[in-house]
Amino acid sequence: INATRPVGDMASEGDLAALTTVDGSLIAFRGRREAWRKPLGATPTAGVIGAHGAFWVGTAGGTVVRVGATDARSRTLRVAGTNVPVSSLVATQSGMLLTTANGSLIVLSAEGTVRWRLDELGDLVGSPALSGKLVAIVNRGGTLSLLNAEDGSVVRTFEVGKGAGHGVLGGAGIFFAARRDGHAWAYDVEADWVVLDAPMGLHALCTPKFLDNERMVVCLQNGRLALIPLPRLP
Repeated sequence: INATRPVGDMASEGDLAALTTVDGSLIAFRGRREAWRKPLGATPTAGVIGAHGAFWVGTAGGTVVRVGATDARSRTLRVAGTNVPVSSLVATQSGMLLTTANGSLIVLSAEGTVRWRLDELGDLVGSPALSGKLVAIVNRGGTLSLLNAEDGSVVRTFEVGKGAGHGVLGGAGIFFAARRDGHAWAYDVEADWVVLDAPMGLHALCTPKFLDNERMVVCLQNGRLALIPLPRLP
């Protein structure tokens, strides 16, 4: 890649793999050969994500760049001011979720058009999460909001406490948040019930991850991983 330093993780879509570079490029490879290279116009801050037949990158310049994996057609969508970075980017079955550094949550279609957005949500942490027909976000003050995935209307809010700096995990019918002080919180979407709100000694250093529909893994401060069953209503 001509000595250009990669940044972040690689992503795949179809038979291509792609990465971003510190100089603001998105480069796709087919096997060992470079397939195409696109300028992002700013430093990458979120992604690269491979989804919906394209590669997606959020930038420090308040834009999301979508590049078709097969036709290499590039589209740049402005979602925030030129000095407001895109802070997270998440793929869903129907499109993309993203947040910005000034507290906006934006839902994009698979083609890259804005379906809805909410602004002035505060200092958001981690990435938004989707489970069923709900989107969850959490701010640094510890307020977790459940939103209707179709229109962004507020369904419920919960106080999960400060320290959930890695945001919320969503999927498999639950939302889960772990704080640095070892407290854990979980909500069962189908039951509409908080099934966990207690100290568990899970001093999380990263966003928890699902292993399957029954278990998740959390990285802890002591350098270990905790494998725990998904909390559900009996």
